[in-house]
Amino acid sequence: MDQKEQILHYHRVDGLSLREISRRVGLNRKTVTRYIREYEASLKADPEDGLNICLASRPKYPTRNVECTRLTEPVCAEIEYWLQENAKRRQTGMRKQCLKKQDH
Repeated sequence: MDQKEQILHYHRVDGLSLREISRRVGLNRKTVTRYIREYEASLKADPEDGLNICLASRPKYPTRNVECTRLTEPVCAEIEYWLQENAKRRQTGMRKQCLKKQDH
């Protein structure tokens, strides 16, 4: 049985609580709540085919609009400074004192 179908069966037929359903199915309680709310909303929209629409729908995941980090002049200057500092340290025999990428 599909998990969504199983959750709706436990909710409608067996009348189990959300916590008990989440324990039996092995999903988070908030996920179980979301599936049940989605089912109830689809029933309100279409009482006859609400269950079929709910079971046939794929899960929707939120998308993130993350802006790319830009390489600016101050950052370039800082990188250049540390590259020169590492070069000086290597010349004076302090190779173990050089900074790595993760140190910045």
